Amino acid sequence: MPLSSGPFAGRTVTELARDLRAGRTTSAELVELALDAIAELDPPLNAFVTVDADGARAAALRADGELAEGADRGPLHGVPVGVKDLIMVAGLPVTMGSRHFSGHVAEADAECVTRLRRAGAVIVGKTTTHEFAYGPTGDRSATGPSRNPHDPARMSGGSSGGSAAAVAAGMVPLTLGTDTGGSVRIPAALCGVAGFKPAYAAIPAGGVFPLSKTLDHARLAEIVGALFDRHDVLALPTVPLTAPLLDRRETEVDGEPVAVRAALLALTSPWNVLGLPALTVPAGTIDGLPAGLQLVCRPGREHLLLSAAARRPAPRRSPAPGPDARP
Repeated sequence: MPLSSGPFAGRTVTELARDLRAGRTTSAELVELALDAIAELDPPLNAFVTVDADGARAAALRADGELAEGADRGPLHGVPVGVKDLIMVAGLPVTMGSRHFSGHVAEADAECVTRLRRAGAVIVGKTTTHEFAYGPTGDRSATGPSRNPHDPARMSGGSSGGSAAAVAAGMVPLTLGTDTGGSVRIPAALCGVAGFKPAYAAIPAGGVFPLSKTLDHARLAEIVGALFDRHDVLALPTVPLTAPLLDRRETEVDGEPVAVRAALLALTSPWNVLGLPALTVPAGTIDGLPAGLQLVCRPGREHLLLSAAARRPAPRRSPAPGPDARP
């Protein structure tokens, strides 16, 4: 559990949807919880770059009104969410984590945001991204680094670091990110939450600032295809190390020196090249820091990832290091 946890820590979207429909809470109440949590918990973490309190309150009232009238848009109806500051949200600043776009305001929603709104989700703000999404560390942004809720001296991961940190700290139950080489799964693993990369082109990328519009597919497809003839799901670590300290660029893996960037991307980027769905889920802790398990499958069989994740043993947690332990 993060050092400080907000009201959504450990709560699932399914549970929130159930509470909304049972009348135990309202979207307006959930939004106020999110806004209060952001105000209290975000300053040391820098997960959010923009908070749209007025817009979120208005959207929550609409969501509550629709539910009261029997109009149910689905499990996200009335649920507060954050959106990575690389994705256009009409009327809100979008900086891509760069001073170059300081003051830039999106004129229209990205298609994925349109779909969120259509599903009844309530957007509370924009989350910190590594500048132009070009980095897996999350500590290079015009507004400063997004920090890991388990230890603010450490990286959140990137480039969707703010999105992962916001969920891990319990400020919101769900966030939207992007993943070109691991940018959703890496920070999710380092921060101890679930992160899902769908198959390539499963969600339209219109209105998302591009890092790489497409990725070439190598032979590996013929190898990785043979594997899926024998196995439904592949399981492997999401990253080969726990969250490094902020600004660290060299580390060791199995006693060998390695660049932090290369290490973080090593086990996630192949599935982007192949366009395969991949899910990371918490797999316990090492010296008090989260570790992630990555599951991969063929496109169209994403239900197998969710089934495998649901059947995994309860994560094992090792004790946090003592006061004399070195990072």
